[in-house]
Amino acid sequence: MILFSKILRLLGYVYLFLSIIFILTNLYFIWVDEGFYAVQEILSPFNIINWVVTILTIAPGYLLLIASDWVGKKIK
Repeated sequence: MILFSKILRLLGYVYLFLSIIFILTNLYFIWVDEGFYAVQEILSPFNIINWVVTILTIAPGYLLLIASDWVGKKIK
């Protein structure tokens, strides 16, 4: 089970890394194609849909990290 906990932690970190790279890459391409004003519109605190989608993109990696901690504590 310790190996399972480590695998979950590794998958969580990899997923978080890839999802953050994905988000930043998309912001870069929006900046290149549409300009800085479009990036400002997307990152606006009033753009609730973007924040919900961002949280849904990052959530599985965070949940994998929580699960790895839970499995690690369950073993001890």
